[in-house]
Amino acid sequence: MNDDQTTAEIAKWPYEFPLSPDFPYFRQRGLVRGRLFVHDVGPTKPARSVYVSLPLPGAAGSWQDNYKGYQFCTEAGQDGSFTISGVRAGVYNLYASVPGIIGDFKHNVYIIIKPGSVIQIGNLVYNSLRNGPTLWEIGITDRTGSEFYVPDPTPGLINKLYLKSTQK
Repeated sequence: MNDDQTTAEIAKWPYEFPLSPDFPYFRQRGLVRGRLFVHDVGPTKPARSVYVSLPLPGAAGSWQDNYKGYQFCTEAGQDGSFTISGVRAGVYNLYASVPGIIGDFKHNVYIIIKPGSVIQIGNLVYNSLRNGPTLWEIGITDRTGSEFYVPDPTPGLINKLYLKSTQK
């Protein structure tokens, strides 16, 4: 910035955008607390290190492609407990993605946040979509491809048909 730009910015200070109703202060936001358990094969267990989110209401899994509005997320602790703070006033659904479990959890109750509200959801249980034991699986159901490794091929095993003409 040159001196004229610096002077112009100093003259604008303090900025007005924090005074906008579209920029609520922290005390005008809400908080959601709860604890998530998973019932899959065997006994019900706490959902450890699960990502819990509050996006706009929609179908299970819709949080992944919902780009409108706000989404507030957190990671549950080892005991499945979570706290999502700083949530803007509005109506939300609660979703969770559990590593190693097929499908998505959706809490079928709207969560209505009002300025300064503290919502205690309590204990929630995600009943897995599994109908029996897994017989065969490719990868891990954790929404990443981190377990897959594609090595550089051995030069003698490369099919030259699929190489670009500049590489032949």
